[in-house]
Amino acid sequence: MKTIIFLILSFVSISGSSQDQSFHSFPSLLMDTLYPPTELQAENWASQIYVHWNKPEIPGGGTPAGLVGYYIYRNGLNIFYVNDPDYLSYIDVEIDPGLYIYKATAYYDLTTYGYPGQYAESAFSNSDTTYGGCACPSLWEPWDQASYNYNDWIFSPGQGNWDISITEGNPLPTAVFLGNPASANFDQRLVSRRVSSGFICANYIVDFDLKMEAVTPGNSAQLFFEIYYDSTWFIKDVFDNINTDGWIHHTYDITADVTEATWYFFRVGFRAAGDTSTVIGSWMIDNIRADFYCTAPDSMQYDLAENQVNLFWNQPCRKADTIVYPEGFNIFRTDSTGLPPYYQLNTELITDTFYVDTIYDYMMNGEFRYCMNVVYNECISDTSASILVSIPVGTDEHEKTVLQVFPNPVSGVLQIQSETALETVTLWSMTCVVRLQVNNLKDKRITIPVDNLPEGVYWVGVLTGNSYVIRKVMVIRP
Repeated sequence: MKTIIFLILSFVSISGSSQDQSFHSFPSLLMDTLYPPTELQAENWASQIYVHWNKPEIPGGGTPAGLVGYYIYRNGLNIFYVNDPDYLSYIDVEIDPGLYIYKATAYYDLTTYGYPGQYAESAFSNSDTTYGGCACPSLWEPWDQASYNYNDWIFSPGQGNWDISITEGNPLPTAVFLGNPASANFDQRLVSRRVSSGFICANYIVDFDLKMEAVTPGNSAQLFFEIYYDSTWFIKDVFDNINTDGWIHHTYDITADVTEATWYFFRVGFRAAGDTSTVIGSWMIDNIRADFYCTAPDSMQYDLAENQVNLFWNQPCRKADTIVYPEGFNIFRTDSTGLPPYYQLNTELITDTFYVDTIYDYMMNGEFRYCMNVVYNECISDTSASILVSIPVGTDEHEKTVLQVFPNPVSGVLQIQSETALETVTLWSMTCVVRLQVNNLKDKRITIPVDNLPEGVYWVGVLTGNSYVIRKVMVIRP
C-alpha cells in the first residue's frame, strides 16, 4: 500500500508539466481506474487547431469515477487544463505554421479510490498530428485605422514606448516610438502578423516610410528592421538615432531569405533598443508593406518572317532546377508608333512559349513594342521588359530599367523613381483608357496625384532613353 501511495504522490508532483508518461510500474488497481480520453482528433481551422475527444470509458460502458478535467499536450508540452469533465474540446489559437502532435490525459480526484486529497493524470490518449497555422499573402499597413489591433500587431516583450500618432504621418496617422516616458536599457519590438512566403515563383518585398527626430543624435539608441522566420529574428537594417529630412522610403528584397523558410512564412519587426530613450524625439514608421510579386518573363525574343513577328520565350520560373508551369501568358503590343498604350493581342491565355503576330500591310514601316505577363494560380506578374521591333527591319532591345513605383496600393500621391532620366510616364486603366500622360521629362523622379482617380487597378508605363517598363498599381481610397 505504501508503494501505491508513493507512486501517486510522485505523479501528482509533476502533473501539468512536460513529461514522457509511463505507467508500466503502476499497480493494476490504478491502471484499471485511471482511463485516458478516447478518440482524440486535431483539425486545422486556418490559424487555429480544433482539438476534441471523447470521455474515458470503463469496460462495459460508463464514465470512470473521480474525473474532474483534462490536460492538453502539444508536441509533448502541457499547454492547457480543461477544468470541466463534460467539456470535450479545445481551440489552440494563433500558432505559427508547422506540424503539431496533440494528445490529452484525464485528470482524476483519487478520493473515491481511497486517497482523499490526492489527484493524478491518466495515461495519454491516442495522439493526432496535423499541420497548423496559416499566413496571409500580404501585409499593408497605412495605420488609417489608428490602431495596432486592425492588422494584429503585437509587441515583444511589451509595448513600451510604441504608440499611434494622429498628428504625424505620411499621411496621418502613423506608428511611432517615443522618447518619453524615459526608459533605460529598453528593447521593444513591434511585430507584424504572419506573411506567407510559400510561392517560389515570386519576389518578396518589404517597404516602409521612415521619419526620425532626435533629441541627442547618435547610436546609443537604434531602430532595427528585422525579418522573422524559422524561429529566429534576422537583422536587415539598422538606423541610428538621427534627424531625417522628412520621410524616407526604404525598400528591401527579402526573397533569398524567406523562400528558404522551413514553414514558408515570415514576420516583419521594428525593434527599438538603446541605453536610454530620452535621446529620442520620435521614430515614425508609416505605409508598411510586405508583399510578393510573381516572376515576370525575362527572356522574350523574336524573329521576323515576311509580315509575321514570331515571339518566343522561356518558362519564367526556373529555380533550383525546378520549372513551375503557369496557367498561361498574355501578349501586349503598341500601335506602329511604338508608344503606349499597349493592347492585349490574345483573347485566350497562351499556354505555349511562342506567339505569332501578323503585321498587315497598312502597319508596315512602323515600330512596335511588345511585352508580356504571366498568369499563375496565385497572381498575375508584372509585365516583362519591352522589345522594340521595327518593320520591315527588326531591332532587338532587351533594356531594363531599375524602377521604383510606390506606394502600392496608393491613395494620394504615386511616386516613380528611376536610375536613369524619365522621358514619358503614362497611366491607363485595365480597359486601356489613358488617364494621364506626362511627356518630355528629364528628371529621375516624379510624383503623380491619383486622389481624383476611381479605385481600381491601373497600368503605369515608364519610358526612359532606351527602355520601356510597365508596372501595375492599385488605387484605393483612404
